[in-house]
Amino acid sequence: MSDNAIKKTINIFTFITLIFLFLPSLYIVGRAVPLYDVIIFFEMFLIFVFYKNNINKIAYFYKFNFFKILILYVLWVIFSSLLLLIYNKYTIFNMFYGCFLLFLYNNFVWYFFPILICPRIISLKKIIKFIIIGIYLTCIYGLLIYLVNGVFHLSFLDPINNIILNRRTLALGNNLVFSRVYSVFEEPGHFGGFLCVNLPIIYKVVLSKYKIVNNKFLNKVLKKTYIPILVLTIILVQSPIWFILFVISTVFYFKNKLKIQNLKNLIVIFIFAIFVTLSCVVIQSVDVSKTFLNRISNTYEAVNSLNKLVYTEPSLATRIISYLIRVKIFTINPIAGVGYKNGEYHAISAITNSNLPLTVELNHNFEQALSTGHFQMSGAIFWNALSDTGIIGTILFYMFLIFNLIMLNKLGRFMPDSIEKDFGIGLKYTILSIMLYSIYDIRSNFVYFWFIFGLTLCFIMHVKYLSAVQQHRRVVINKDENE
Repeated sequence: MSDNAIKKTINIFTFITLIFLFLPSLYIVGRAVPLYDVIIFFEMFLIFVFYKNNINKIAYFYKFNFFKILILYVLWVIFSSLLLLIYNKYTIFNMFYGCFLLFLYNNFVWYFFPILICPRIISLKKIIKFIIIGIYLTCIYGLLIYLVNGVFHLSFLDPINNIILNRRTLALGNNLVFSRVYSVFEEPGHFGGFLCVNLPIIYKVVLSKYKIVNNKFLNKVLKKTYIPILVLTIILVQSPIWFILFVISTVFYFKNKLKIQNLKNLIVIFIFAIFVTLSCVVIQSVDVSKTFLNRISNTYEAVNSLNKLVYTEPSLATRIISYLIRVKIFTINPIAGVGYKNGEYHAISAITNSNLPLTVELNHNFEQALSTGHFQMSGAIFWNALSDTGIIGTILFYMFLIFNLIMLNKLGRFMPDSIEKDFGIGLKYTILSIMLYSIYDIRSNFVYFWFIFGLTLCFIMHVKYLSAVQQHRRVVINKDENE
């Protein structure tokens, strides 16, 4: 097999691997193993066999503060895990799964993936366009499934959807009812969070003058329909929290652009949103009590009473109580936590030593945990970090994100106007959004987030390349002037 044939094969497999960024709920049939982690293993194998200097390429970034903090974070998680193992707070099996498979492999393989493929396999510009188109297609797919399955109650797409949502079907079987938009996610709320954190890069790129696709007609269609489809999708996700945060994020983005020439576009968007919202009410037999609008009202009324929230909005109550359980675990183990992905095994004692009310779902999980030791509960980046890695791990992780933002801000000053620069600005605010929203239903081990974090490495190399090109031009110009 020739070198060109090998490189073409790796190029194709790289694009296939990137597709799995948008297939978070596709698992190996009959196994609780995500297919994206299997695919990335083979991708990394190909890269390390057929490309050189991978370790040196990664080691280059140690000169930057955000990367040093990331290394400290990794070392702390490993060190605290070993310490907890010695004190019998962490079993060998749980440490191997949580610390090594989930934390190190699942997260950091995807974190380093962008810099190992960019630019030698795929350019930064192509990665940017791939992400923007990928988000668009997840919206289209979610709306299609909602329309076919949820509105018209047809089942011809079920075989495909049951594969894409394999993680959910493993738990619930193949009888899924789509009264909300799930798209490729296990839960509609996860999809809502995914859309909200991506809003900055979507707005920055879609509303820019730069093409997303080369074909003029398709590019025009994509840019004109992107935001209306985005608004329609977040409404049909029907998550009260993410709908509100979507509106807040949108208003924040446009706050400096509320001028006469831009006001028309905003009016069109919000009229469209109102129209779709009213349509949802009509579709659901004009019974407002069945819509997500009523869920917002119930949440507002019960916000001061956790016991009332358990009955009026059990889904939200389950999340909030789960976070409070994690806080209780943290207060018992404030320095090191209880080990990465190990909070579920310390929840029983936290519950028995508190007066927290339990929803029906949590009460069922508690009864099961009495025999298994594992308590199934909701999580979010911030609360998981506190319970699992303690105050030190939490500080290090958020310091990494903050210094990441500082680095992206510096890089933007050295980039000329381009789609890369616009995406880089959006990326900065997307990471900021992840930080702000990390207190609610944003998962710690979502590989898409770690891929997004890893794009900072690509931007560093992109600016380095631009600087080298500029320096080369200066040398050539000086040489010509001296001759």
